[in-house]
Amino acid sequence: MKKIVIDECLDLRLRHYLPEHECVTVQYLQAKGTKDSNLLKKISGVFDVLITRDNSLQFQQNPQKYLTLAVISLRVKNGRLKRLLPLLPEIQAALRTIKPGQWLRIPPG
Repeated sequence: MKKIVIDECLDLRLRHYLPEHECVTVQYLQAKGTKDSNLLKKISGVFDVLITRDNSLQFQQNPQKYLTLAVISLRVKNGRLKRLLPLLPEIQAALRTIKPGQWLRIPPG
């Protein structure tokens, strides 16, 4: 079981589709609107994975500063649940194998 943060740009109901993990949202953490660097500092070392659709995060932040946190970036048009559900098998597979400090894109490309 991984401790996961679901970014505010994604439908918060995504957490219900990952019942084998402990999922919270950025909103639950009262961090909505927080700058990326501050959010990463807040959750690094406490959570295992951040799921986001911010595909530029890896290039805007220094991944070497967050070696205890893995990031899954979803390449979707928007964060609506109907866009996220088709990616669920890939998300679940990634969560089984992702390692701390690793940044993945789903789908890859």
